[in-house]
Parts: sequence; C-alpha cells; structure tokens
Amino acid sequence: MDFLKQAVIEKVFSEYVEKGYVTEDSILDLVGEYDLPLTEISRVCEYLVSKGVIIRDDTVDDANSTGTDYSQSDYSKTFDDVVTVDESLISFIDYIRDIQPPQWREAQYLLPKAKNGNPYAKQRMVEMYLRVVIRIALSFHKKYGFPLADTIQAGCMGLVIALDKYEAGRQDKFLTYAPWWIRQVIARELSVGNPMLYFPVHVCDSLLVVYKVEINHYCDQCKDGRICTALVSEVADKLDCPEDEALQLIQYIEPFESIKQLADENESVFYDYGAFGSEMFDHIAYSELRSLIADVIGTLKVREKEVLQYRFGLLDNEPLTLEQVGNIYGLTRERVRQIEAKAIKKMRHPSRSTVLKDFY
Repeated sequence: MDFLKQAVIEKVFSEYVEKGYVTEDSILDLVGEYDLPLTEISRVCEYLVSKGVIIRDDTVDDANSTGTDYSQSDYSKTFDDVVTVDESLISFIDYIRDIQPPQWREAQYLLPKAKNGNPYAKQRMVEMYLRVVIRIALSFHKKYGFPLADTIQAGCMGLVIALDKYEAGRQDKFLTYAPWWIRQVIARELSVGNPMLYFPVHVCDSLLVVYKVEINHYCDQCKDGRICTALVSEVADKLDCPEDEALQLIQYIEPFESIKQLADENESVFYDYGAFGSEMFDHIAYSELRSLIADVIGTLKVREKEVLQYRFGLLDNEPLTLEQVGNIYGLTRERVRQIEAKAIKKMRHPSRSTVLKDFY
C-alpha cells in the first residue's frame, strides 16, 4: 500500500514540476489507476499540500464559473469604458473578464510559490490583478490623456516588477503594494510632454502637475490655447519654481509644429528640388516665432496689441505707417507713436521678453 501511495505521489510531483500545479481530477485518476482506496485520497492530498504543491480546482477554467470576487470592486463599468475608448482592446478585455477574480487568501497562498519560481503561481498572480492595471491605466488616460493601450502595457510591466520585488514578510498586502509600482512605471514610461522628447523622471513628475494646472486653468488672457502669463504664474506657484522654468515646462507639453500642416500652407517650402533644407527650418522657426509673439502681445491692452500688429505687419505681413494706423483709429501720427512706444516698453519687460529670448 505504501509503495502504491508513493508511486502516486511521485507521479503527481512530476506533473506539478511540469505545470506548476496539479488538478483534483488528475489525482483522482492516478488513485484509480493504482487502485488505491478512496480513504487514501485525503492523506495523499494533505502530504502534497504540506510539500507546497498547488492543487487547483478544475472549475477555475470553467467559462461559466466566476468564483467569488474578493476584490470588492465592480470592474464591469471599467471594462466597458476601456472598450469604448479603444475598440482594439476588446479581445484583451474579454480575456480579462473571463479570469476568475482573487479568492479568499489566494494571494497569500500563491505569493511564496510565485517567489520560488512556480510558473502557475506567477501567471495566476499576474492575471488576477490585471483588472487593477486596467483601472489605474484608465484613470491615467482620463487625467492626462495618455494613449490607453500604451498605458495598459506600462501598467502590466509595473505589475510584473511589483511581483518580482515584493517580499513575503512585508507588512502591507500585495494588493496595496502592486498599485504603487503600476503607477510608477506608467508615469516613467509615458509622459504628458511631446512623445519625441525624453524627460528625466523628476521632469515627468513636474509635467504631470503642469498638465493638471493647465487643463483646469482659464482666464481672460487665455485665447485659442495660447500660453498666458497667469498660467505661467500659477504653475510657478504650484511647483515653487521661477517663472521662466514654469514657462519652459508648459512649452514641453505643447504639441510640435506639424510639418504636414506647414506643407499644406506653403508647398513651395517643401518642394524646391532638394534645396529646401535650411529654408524649411527657417520657415518652422519663423512660424514658431509668430506664434510666440501672438502669445506675448495678447497680454497687452487691445489698442496696444492692434497698433503693434498693424505697425509690424503681424496680421498680413504688410507693415503700416503711423499715418495709416492713425487713419484706422482716427488718431494723429504722434498719438499712434506714443501708443507704439508704450507697448514696446511693455514688451521689453522680463515677464514677456524672456519668452522670445531664444530668437534674439
């Protein structure tokens, strides 16, 4: 009898080493194959569990079995929201819907096995917390506009890192430890700034703050999404940094100038038979300069702004004389000159001139 029981145990161990787990049905089949009495089943199972073997209930893979959800969260709406945002994730979300939620004390039981390299335990730990990744990724998408698929991918990386770094003796549970790593990796891998630029971690953290301030900011100086001095001041206060640094951070999250748009506006710049290189970059720089000038003079009084626009041809590239501007407003040449001088003096103030210093 002991010989037969030992043979069953060895067979079960072989399956466990191969798969990382054994099923109740496979144990029953082996017991029947070796003609062990049914009374020996409990003894065999007790011995296997004492040796750290994971005995999995076959109903886990049953598509109609949802188990008991101890996560205490309703993820149905979260899954629906993800599919609404990105239809390409439908199959992935359907896969996660079918994963049995964490069961009572399951993570506590699986963690030591996963840390010891058990493939089933690692896979199960990752899969049953994918729903947490989805929830956090969707939150980042809504707050910062991150691409949802990329955010989920970064979150999955964070979950795997959390499992690798988690120490079994920690006071906090894995469910509270993993989200920290998920958020950290998302914040590091993705950025609210231009995706073509690399930002150090500390800059990424600042950009998240800037983005939240910008999307909630509006004042009389704001127009067409242009950077206003009030926004710069608010960001500087929030980050406790100089205004020129705040302005630079705001510019980091501004979209790049679209070359396609420039080409549509002026095809000759891009199709001059190979001699367009320097001219193209000059055109881009000029376009950026005009945009910045528009931002800066937008902070002046309406009359001062319009006088500068007419005098320097900022509206249609045709500068007007003092007399022509005076005729528009019914003012003398001298009065127009005074308004222009006052506006230029304001433009030289550091709060405005620093915006244009790169073009001096």
